[in-house]
Amino acid sequence: YGEMILHPWSHSPAPCPDDATFNALGLDMQAAVRDVHGRTYDMGRSYATIYPHTATATDWFYGERGVIAYSYELRGPSFAPPPGEILPNAEEAFAGTLTHAHYIADRYGFISDWDRDCTHTLLDFLAYFNDFEAGDPSADLNGDGSIDLFDFIEFQTLFESEQ
Repeated sequence: YGEMILHPWSHSPAPCPDDATFNALGLDMQAAVRDVHGRTYDMGRSYATIYPHTATATDWFYGERGVIAYSYELRGPSFAPPPGEILPNAEEAFAGTLTHAHYIADRYGFISDWDRDCTHTLLDFLAYFNDFEAGDPSADLNGDGSIDLFDFIEFQTLFESEQ
């Protein structure tokens, strides 16, 4: 507990190679959390924001897999929050996590979530079709400079494989 959004490194005072990315996205997550109930969570490297510690999931995910990973310290006076704090905690963490998910989708290209709402529905297919019909350059999925049947087939294949 402590109202924090934490990122690597936890075990070292040195910034990780993607520290600027972590800070920029973390500030966006912090703003999303604040927008829910007006609470501002501290955000930063675990080592300095809370205390030095080892064997954290965020350090492993980032260090071993290159994943932009965060952890939360939620609100409340202890590790067992009062029942009235549980739902607000979940709402705040969800808002921050949704911001994180949008970043991950953009970075790693979950193409079939075309409308970037972190759900995979028919609306994604319709949104892609609208961009395809309008000649939007983002609909050129194979990068050959033209928006054609091959792009449409590629999107359809991705969409069906991610169902």
